[in-house]
Amino acid sequence: MGNPDTAVDSAAPVAALSVDPIWRQAAIDACVAFRYGETIPHAWLFEHLQIVEPVGVVDAEHWRAHAWDVLRKVERFRDCMMEEHKRYLVNLRGEGYVVVEPGHQTGIAMGRLHRKLRKQVSDAMAALIHIDDTVLSLDEARENAEAKGKMGWFRTVALKQLDAPQAGQPCLPRTLRLSQPGDRAA
Repeated sequence: MGNPDTAVDSAAPVAALSVDPIWRQAAIDACVAFRYGETIPHAWLFEHLQIVEPVGVVDAEHWRAHAWDVLRKVERFRDCMMEEHKRYLVNLRGEGYVVVEPGHQTGIAMGRLHRKLRKQVSDAMAALIHIDDTVLSLDEARENAEAKGKMGWFRTVALKQLDAPQAGQPCLPRTLRLSQPGDRAA
């Protein structure tokens, strides 16, 4: 049984042959078709990754398989764009993927890191604070208090450093700032 990502029509002319696997060819095509700052629409991406939406009534198992196939191909496409073509893509919810300009890539990557760190620290602190301390032994209570102190220090020192604006950092386009998960419209 052949791999659907590497299937090639043997009757196709040599000029029509594509790079294998499909997401590598899609990345090459995207680099030709889209410039920095432009959005790669979902429809274009689905066409070039040969993703076919299921039609009619689809059971949960087939829909899940389709969703995993989409995720796998899109993630490999994004990885290929970044690693082989030096183009960082940011999801623009409901529209597609923006090809980030190199001057904005650092700010976007650091913003994404900051949001993820802030969420992880917040989740860990909530677990440390909301604990039934009536059943903790003295050693467990001490361990919990030390952990709260460490998390408080980390939040104060490390996350505040990420909050500080860096000299010469370009202002990010509004569409890219608001398209990140966890952001809210102003």
